[in-house]
Amino acid sequence: MTRAPQSTPTEQPVAPASLRDRLHDLPRPVKLIAGLVLIALVLSLALHFIFSGKPKVLVIYGNVDIRNVNLGFRVPGRIESVLKDEGDRVTQGELLARLDQSTFRDALAVRAADAEVKAAALKNAEITLKRDDTMVSGGGISRQTYDNDVSARDQAAANLDLAKAQMASAQTDLDDTEIHSPSDGVVMTRAQEPGSIVQTNNTVLSVSLDRPVWVRAYIPETELGNVHPGQEVEVFTDTQPDRAYHGKIGYISPEAEFTPKSVETTQLRTSLVYRLRIVIDDSDPRLRQGMPCTVKIHLR
Repeated sequence: MTRAPQSTPTEQPVAPASLRDRLHDLPRPVKLIAGLVLIALVLSLALHFIFSGKPKVLVIYGNVDIRNVNLGFRVPGRIESVLKDEGDRVTQGELLARLDQSTFRDALAVRAADAEVKAAALKNAEITLKRDDTMVSGGGISRQTYDNDVSARDQAAANLDLAKAQMASAQTDLDDTEIHSPSDGVVMTRAQEPGSIVQTNNTVLSVSLDRPVWVRAYIPETELGNVHPGQEVEVFTDTQPDRAYHGKIGYISPEAEFTPKSVETTQLRTSLVYRLRIVIDDSDPRLRQGMPCTVKIHLR
């Protein structure tokens, strides 16, 4: 009697451990280190996205630079009046001072009278030439006489032109006996008084102009590539740290120089820097000559 073959039990395949099970089986210190690394990675990515879009601010230092104009007469003479004093505001074209004009008026009158004489001489020469023009063709006068008449007419015309030029020069001298303000500003210095005898190179008044107001600042060589003419900036002063003046970079010096001793910087004073001229768009009287200031340039 044949025995039926016994069936052997089949082995079931073992399922591979999942990632969760593998992580669960890791030692506790390894889990802690992996968690810290993951947290650091997430934080670094978050900080990158937060600050990568924030513009960089370049901070440099300088001083306010306001143009002063020394005003004087273009002709010598005796001062008759000085109409402004130190601290007075002036407007463009306003009369500030005047010389005694009597001598200059007399000189102009002499030149005007001379011009009238020269005009009468020219008129007479033209009449003579016109009369002799009809006579020379008929043989009434010689050709030489006619040529002399032409020469006399031309000489009279040249004399009249010279007299008119001398009269215009006398008028210019009379106009130059007055000083008018070239722009709006404030009188800084009154150097002469009425009665003083002044020459053409003497300063009578010094005026500080309202515009333009500049900031003379300095930038390190390493930051030179981040700025360009026309770039907008913000300017702050110590007296108004919360008040931002707005302006643009108008000029960048092509030559390097050492930082001036009057400019406070966070770097060594012996460092090579480049000079910038910044034009302030919204200046006011609170910006004074030489005032130290901080310039902030927003870089993109």
